[in-house]
Amino acid sequence: QLRESLTRWLVTLQTRRDILSGKLPATFLTQGMLGSYCVQADVGDYDPSEHRGIDYVKDIPFAPNQTPDLLDKIVELHKQHKGQTPDEAETNFLENAKKLSMYGVDLHAAQDVNNVDIMLGVCASGLQVYKEKLRISRFVWPKILKISYKRRHFYIKVRPTDNSQMENSVSFKLNSHRLAKRLWKICVEHHAFFRLREAEQPQNSAMFPRLGSKFRYSGRTLYQARQSSQILDR
Repeated sequence: QLRESLTRWLVTLQTRRDILSGKLPATFLTQGMLGSYCVQADVGDYDPSEHRGIDYVKDIPFAPNQTPDLLDKIVELHKQHKGQTPDEAETNFLENAKKLSMYGVDLHAAQDVNNVDIMLGVCASGLQVYKEKLRISRFVWPKILKISYKRRHFYIKVRPTDNSQMENSVSFKLNSHRLAKRLWKICVEHHAFFRLREAEQPQNSAMFPRLGSKFRYSGRTLYQARQSSQILDR
């Protein structure tokens, strides 16, 4: 859905950096496939007279601790992309990258009520809880009634379940008040961008989230961005 070449290139560049840093884990085969689209976008079509072995890709960073085997796989797949323009290669890169389980997840170190180390991941669908790189729980935006923070603690109030009529509150502890506030603000921004038709007006305190703070997301929402894109296409 990224129609502008510059925007698509910037998202591709950020995703490549996340993969290279290890922030966005990927399997060997996925790294090879994504790397091959990067080469197609950067180098163009495979040319056997110029591109011999792995020499033409060995200086391009693709993944943490990349090996000759990975470069061989990238070259093998690059040969199959003949004819793709840089824009098409970047689109194919992003189409495959977004299938990664951690794509679009903003991670924050925290502890649960038992002081067990966990990671809280904010994403388009809500908030996810990870322990030892495995997702153990998630809270989707429609189920969340309220989010807040106090000192180092971050709180989520969720809707009653079918088995209980009581609202359920979950708390997590971060390393500092500043990090708890930062997590809260990121949640507010994600919820507003992905769930609302337009950003909440400052004077309206009845809309989600009702958190007793003056901070409100003021940018365009995903809905507004899509509407603008449709108008430009007409």
